[in-house]
Amino acid sequence: MRSRMLRILLVSVCLAMCGRLAADVAVIKDKDGNPVLSLGGDTSLRLEHYSREAYIRNMNPTRANQGPATEFYRQQTRLWADWHLTQNVELFTRVAHRWQDFSSRSGDNRANKASWEWPDEVVIDNLYLNFDKIADTGWSLRFGRMDLTEKNDKGVIGPMFGNGMVLFEGTPGDGSRTLYFDGLVATYKAEQDVLRLFAFYNQYKDEFIVINNRDRRLSVGDSSIVGAYWTHKFDKIFNTDLYLMGVDVHDEQYDNQNMQMATPGVRVFGSPHDLVDYSLEYAQQIGKYQAGVRAGDKVNAYGSMVDARVNLKTPTGTVLQPEFQFEYTWFSGDDPGDGDSYGGWVSSFAGYPIWTEELMPNMLGGNWTNLHQFRLAVPLQVVPKKVTVTPSYAYLLADHTSYAMAGGGGANGDGAVIGHLIGIVARYQITSWWSTSFIVSTLIPGDYFDAGDAGTQEWIRLETRLSF
Repeated sequence: MRSRMLRILLVSVCLAMCGRLAADVAVIKDKDGNPVLSLGGDTSLRLEHYSREAYIRNMNPTRANQGPATEFYRQQTRLWADWHLTQNVELFTRVAHRWQDFSSRSGDNRANKASWEWPDEVVIDNLYLNFDKIADTGWSLRFGRMDLTEKNDKGVIGPMFGNGMVLFEGTPGDGSRTLYFDGLVATYKAEQDVLRLFAFYNQYKDEFIVINNRDRRLSVGDSSIVGAYWTHKFDKIFNTDLYLMGVDVHDEQYDNQNMQMATPGVRVFGSPHDLVDYSLEYAQQIGKYQAGVRAGDKVNAYGSMVDARVNLKTPTGTVLQPEFQFEYTWFSGDDPGDGDSYGGWVSSFAGYPIWTEELMPNMLGGNWTNLHQFRLAVPLQVVPKKVTVTPSYAYLLADHTSYAMAGGGGANGDGAVIGHLIGIVARYQITSWWSTSFIVSTLIPGDYFDAGDAGTQEWIRLETRLSF
């Protein structure tokens, strides 16, 4: 294993160094100095470990034989090209290649099946056309395969739709490999308003893996999503998002994720002070859902979600420049006594880790439901623009103690305390094109779980990333 790791690291460094040497030709311009073609990419090497003790079965009873801790290392390389066909027409393409090897994994005899050999696969990760200022209006159109991210007024990349709590990941169950949606987004931007109309359709199995189709399937079936998202800026202090989206999922393999769901929602956000930001979001699901019961009938669904955030910054020059990030999140759980309906939140398209650590997503399978989270994170600038350390703490409660967090059944405990989630993230920006990070988190379980099965869980990741 050590020789393979060294080989991967050497290849990654060589790719990045070649990218830096070619930096002068990475942007091709026309005679007027306007960019015509931009090229780039990144490569990362990740070592990861997370425990999967027996009590996790109580969070998702359909997963038997959790087995030993999962440990693997992975290399992912992405290459992109941004073609400026005209001043207002852009073609963006990105391919991704991932190679990984598991030294251990839960279940019987799965380590070899999970270890991939070169060249593994090349995935068309993004491929879209972007039309800006159509007919000299405020309308733009993005069509194709895209991630739902964009730059905000501060130049920071973030979710296109709010905080990404409802709609963010088009490939659920895919982990960190891809996030794309296939479809289109029509956007109208005015001085105080942004209106987005969107329609997406993602297949249960991707047909555009161009090398070594690994027979990958998503955690939900073929899905179509349509909706509208309207942002109105009143002023710096108070702004609003209003949205309505409809989801239809047809699951042919398991017949346990079928749904027809409408989700209206509202979000208010702003900055009442240069050192204070806030956001408050509420969403309601209305429709029919299979409720995770294999071959069962769809029932009425009415899940709810609340996400409240307050960020308190400190004045420039403060030692370590701390920022206090408070957050409360509620994902409704199902009441098992109400057999004619399903009250749990269904997070099919925002299952990718919304928070930095991935311990809870691994335990839940990306299904955020039946959860109250009280969270505090404090980023610290140990070395400005170089080293950031962020400790975090989250107190987790169950919405319904008799309902497991991900899929029904009981948790075998007699209380509502899921546990205490403690984490720390350390990031080192070595150069403008080379960064590394170390993330560790642990869950100290509470009385929601059977004391005979419960044990402290840990998740660890070491990653280095090179951009070129």
